[in-house]
Amino acid sequence: MTKLEVVAYNKAWPRMFEQLASDIMDALNGNVIEIYHVGSTSVPGLIAKPKIDIIAVTRDQPSTIEALAKIGYVYKGEYNIPFEYFFAKRDDVNVNLHLYEENHPEIELNIVFRDYLRKHEDSRAEYAALKMRLLQEEASFKKEDAMFHGYNLGKDVFIRSVLEKSGFNRVRFLKCTHHAEWDAAKKLLPEYFSDDFPFHNKDHAHFILCQGIKVIGYAHVSLKLEKNNLPTVKKITMDDSVKNANLRQQFIDLIHKWIKQQ
Repeated sequence: MTKLEVVAYNKAWPRMFEQLASDIMDALNGNVIEIYHVGSTSVPGLIAKPKIDIIAVTRDQPSTIEALAKIGYVYKGEYNIPFEYFFAKRDDVNVNLHLYEENHPEIELNIVFRDYLRKHEDSRAEYAALKMRLLQEEASFKKEDAMFHGYNLGKDVFIRSVLEKSGFNRVRFLKCTHHAEWDAAKKLLPEYFSDDFPFHNKDHAHFILCQGIKVIGYAHVSLKLEKNNLPTVKKITMDDSVKNANLRQQFIDLIHKWIKQQ
């Protein structure tokens, strides 16, 4: 069980972000292209976990780990978003810092979601009510064979609905983690999945390609090194509705980029 704290909006959060952003830019010494305040603390009037979420767009990601460690940021890896460098800082002000290379689709996704909530009071109220409901559910405080707690997973349908209404349609490359993503993958390739399938085996990675909120591709990668000393793409498939061959090639290229990065 984990502890979850959700509090009323704090008018000091934007000022906290400004100071944190300044510290990050100083520490990275010219490596930052853009920096944004995102997440619920960036939406005036919205209840939130008291953690400042920051996106920094950087020219060179690997060099940031040592530089940010000097000001208290701990590198946590990429979680479910390939090519993300995620850092956490737990101090007087708690921070989640997400580093992306330029033009990564998650940058636009977070800004679109933030700006939609800023403009639509009804959606802010709906999101706040959802958070309060989730806090009453025991499952929100647990991880059930998933990368994230039930609280985070429980917000997925709402987030998808906002992205759909906002017209977000970028191609996204993700690790398959949410139960809705697994369901979509199984529909793409029903004969491939079985009771002994390595869903959560550390020697395997599972990726999806999304167009906006729709899952249009699935791939299974074995991380066990083969004769060529590289992980192996075991299976890749695309939704029958995808007529653009470039999307399949883009999916393949992203998988190979990820493998090379490992």
